Amino acid sequence: MHLPLNIADGEGVALSEHYHIGNTFPVYVLTDSTGSVITQWTGYTGSKRFIAALNGALRDLTTIEERVARCRARPVLRDVLVLAKYHADINDYLAAIEYYRQAEDLARGGKLDYAYQIFTNTASAVWDDLLPFQKIHPAAERVLSGRNKDNIVKAVQMFGSLARKKNRLEELPRYLKAGLDATVSSQNEQNRQARDIFTADLTLYVSGDTAEALRQVKESQGPAWESDPKKLFVVGRWCFQRRVNLEQSEHYLRAAIGSASPGRFKAMALHTLAELRENRGFIEEAIRLVTMAREESPENRYYVRELSRLQDKLERE
Repeated sequence: MHLPLNIADGEGVALSEHYHIGNTFPVYVLTDSTGSVITQWTGYTGSKRFIAALNGALRDLTTIEERVARCRARPVLRDVLVLAKYHADINDYLAAIEYYRQAEDLARGGKLDYAYQIFTNTASAVWDDLLPFQKIHPAAERVLSGRNKDNIVKAVQMFGSLARKKNRLEELPRYLKAGLDATVSSQNEQNRQARDIFTADLTLYVSGDTAEALRQVKESQGPAWESDPKKLFVVGRWCFQRRVNLEQSEHYLRAAIGSASPGRFKAMALHTLAELRENRGFIEEAIRLVTMAREESPENRYYVRELSRLQDKLERE
């Protein structure tokens, strides 16, 4: 039986808490007849990928509770990996880290490496203040010393966001240099774009030359970038996240919104502008912008929660 639910209404509200539904939608939860979780997955997919995911889940109807019990008695790799992914998906990062470590122990001789998964869950735990910042270093070092260049790039990007949030900017240069090393001669377009940002960030955080760093970001977007909403967004978001020239940041974000097509990208740009305006003390405008973002991407529950948070903040002021 397929039971579709809106987690913002009626029975869906309670069930969303019971099944640990986060901010990524849609979420598919496969349960047994008692409601015990067998597996879950998220995101929009085509019909073929959805059927493949469902058929894969139906081949093993062991519930999460049963896997936990089996792992306590006699852990096997498949159960441990299912539990690791499940706990990561429900934002139980500390449990996910332990299960991924257990998976590495079960695969003796270093045959399996879950360093990146351990890093991402550690970073999320630090972000949510579940772990102190210094816990990120050993997890990051394992990724940086690995051979997977794509994972190194993503880890450096994540570390940058975390360092900015926790005001640990002095620790960024070493990681940025590792990101540059990982992107040398890369044919991956995303990695080349990341390299441009790493270069500008090094100029900003090492040389302290804000004007030159911003020039590098703009130049990396190519000619006529100011007519492309996605490139305008890249520059505007870079400025905002690094607290560099917020007036220009606001200008570029508004320009991106003005020329963006309806949908999820426009919602993301609206939300970023809302963050900027909130940061500058304009809470009522931030509420209007998040309301618009929710209308552009109604499936994203995150905007509903942001709207509630901002409304509560306005009432307290």
